[in-house]
Amino acid sequence: MGERPLRTAAIVATGEELVRGATVDTNSAWIAARLRSAGIEVAEVRVVGDRLEAIRDAVAELSRRVDLLVVTGGLGPTPDDRTRDALAAAAAVPLERDAASEAMLQAWFARIGRTPSASNARQALLPQGARPIENSRGSAPGIELEIGRAWVVAVPGVPSEMRAMIGDFVLPKARAATAAPLVERHLQVVGLPESVVGERIAAWMEARGPPLVSDVVRHGIVTVTASDRDDADGRARLDQCVAAMRAALGDHLFSERDETLAKFLVDRLRDRRETVAAAESCTGGLLAAALTDVPGSSEVLLEACVTYAERAKERLLAVPAELLRDHGAVSEPIARAMAEGVRVRAGASYGIATTGVAGPGGGSELTPVGVVHLAVSGPRGTDHARRRYSGDRDSVRRFAVIGALDLLRRQLR
Repeated sequence: MGERPLRTAAIVATGEELVRGATVDTNSAWIAARLRSAGIEVAEVRVVGDRLEAIRDAVAELSRRVDLLVVTGGLGPTPDDRTRDALAAAAAVPLERDAASEAMLQAWFARIGRTPSASNARQALLPQGARPIENSRGSAPGIELEIGRAWVVAVPGVPSEMRAMIGDFVLPKARAATAAPLVERHLQVVGLPESVVGERIAAWMEARGPPLVSDVVRHGIVTVTASDRDDADGRARLDQCVAAMRAALGDHLFSERDETLAKFLVDRLRDRRETVAAAESCTGGLLAAALTDVPGSSEVLLEACVTYAERAKERLLAVPAELLRDHGAVSEPIARAMAEGVRVRAGASYGIATTGVAGPGGGSELTPVGVVHLAVSGPRGTDHARRRYSGDRDSVRRFAVIGALDLLRRQLR
């Protein structure tokens, strides 16, 4: 890599599984976010299959237009791993056996107590003039070389290997060569649709910076990101922008960190030395999964019951049979009884419950598909919310998890 500062970047993700839709390309999103935080504008993300010509053409074209090109995937030992061949073709140089890459391969296999197979020798081939990047998580060394105007870096497609290599090698060098590093602030919003969030912060989003403000939504959580130069003026503008957006978003803003609602709640409960138990019907364990995804949740979540059948609600949560008979399983009284029952059963500070119709069938005129009843029982009583979510079965269930967690957040206040 030369002395020229890095301002623009592109990402090429390779793999037939990506273009077929069998696997979602999450690597590019992760890389793009890190490069952006380093002050590098990602101009393009391109997904190509395993054909050598497709990878070669993408690398040759993009390396003429950006300062940094990151290629993911295709560095394994099998015949369909063609990234190294494509890089050599784009650079118009031959592949050569590299002693440093061979040493890295031998060290990796010695560390895991295995002998490399004959096909692994292919991973020690590099385009002439390229340099290997050590892989601390796997067998495939990365590759760096210059093609066109770009510093080209190829990393494995395995997420853990890619993230270690980007974090340990690429980002430190990129930050050192960046003309203007950026600082970012994240505002996490729940309980408002993206359109309403956009209306409330329109003045900042339409200004197009600095600071630059954007948002992304996933299952009911809107993440607003504001970024500016990491200097005194940039940080001052960012503080002013965030203060204004904080006021506009009100109590729907639950965090100013890059974190999930579940993590926010686990940390809050742990700080307060309080606990929670869950009773789930329509969410089928997704609520407990969201909480247990957070490290340290064992200090907070005491137990969770998936009480799908009515008799399970009676037997495990002490929901009265007459309540089920009179109101039906998807109703406010049952949600309240489930939350109260699981709280007593577990001896928890809070009980949280979900019951609803996730679809695609099972709805009625009174209780259509998408209706979910949520309840939280705590020291100050039991709160209830009726929601109707749109989308397919998976969407309804995941929205219900966010709704239930938000109800808990509001009771914690």
